[in-house]
Parts: sequence; C-alpha cells; structure tokens
Amino acid sequence: MPTLASTSQCACPPCICPVEPHQAVEIDGKLYCSPACARHHADGQACSAPHCNCEQAVARHDSSNDVLSIDNANNTESPINQP
Repeated sequence: MPTLASTSQCACPPCICPVEPHQAVEIDGKLYCSPACARHHADGQACSAPHCNCEQAVARHDSSNDVLSIDNANNTESPINQP
C-alpha cells in the first residue's frame, strides 16, 4: 500500500501534478491528485490543477485508439480488403 508521508507524482500518465497527502485519491494502490485523474478523465473531466490540462492528452490518446480499432476491424472483416 502506498504511503502518504510525502508528496509524490500523480499516477495519471500525462499529469504533471504532485499528489498532496491531504487530498490524494487512491484507486488500486495508485495515488492520484484528483478524482478526475483517478477516473481517467471520464467524460472529459479536467484535472483539478488549472495549469495541467492532462485530460487533453488522455482524450487525444483515446480518440486515436478508437480510430485504430475501427480501421483494424474494417481491414479484417471486409471481403473487399482480402487478396
């Protein structure tokens, strides 16, 4: 279990915020700086720090994965793409 004795980095990958012991959100043993980061910015919720904007990086990553998934599904299921 993580310790809250000192400030650490938020577990949200693109987040630059420190996790303060008095406001940490713990999920699955990982510490986050805010509920939005802990929920992986569901529905585009912003990070609690106005200077961070990590939700924008998460949104870009999610949308690029959706496009790749759609493209892969089309390439494997479409008989037109078969040699």
